[in-house]
Amino acid sequence: PLFVEGDVLTEKQGPYSSLRLTLCLTGNRNQRVVASRGVGYLPGVRIRKESGQVTCVGTLYVSGDWLLESGKVESAESTIVLCNGNLRLAAGTMEFKNLGFNTAGNVRVEGTVNVTGDLLVEAVNDLSGGKILVRGAIKKPARGVKGTTQILQAGSSK
Repeated sequence: PLFVEGDVLTEKQGPYSSLRLTLCLTGNRNQRVVASRGVGYLPGVRIRKESGQVTCVGTLYVSGDWLLESGKVESAESTIVLCNGNLRLAAGTMEFKNLGFNTAGNVRVEGTVNVTGDLLVEAVNDLSGGKILVRGAIKKPARGVKGTTQILQAGSSK
């Protein structure tokens, strides 16, 4: 893992398809993860904050797991898209503004994932475990989504 206690500004324009790295956001101060041109790419992300919060800005494509182990994440100004391979999503208490999946692999959801905006499933082989609660629109392929994850729209039991 690459441990970072400061801000992260994404400059790379293209997926980290061959980079097997985890960005570990740590420390006790506030941090920002910003897509410098509105869209940015990151490797897998693990958040282990003692205090302070992580604020995500822009559309962030994450080529790996998204794991919130401790701390607070503010994502009101962001869309986070998990892509590239088999992935784990463990969001803890985090609320995603918008969340997307675009991978030919499998995604393992741990616990309940809250999405205050839209859920966009562009591609996923299998979405298993956990539950995703969505307050906005749910956009998924016409063929549906395979797997055991419950995808529920707020106020609905479907």
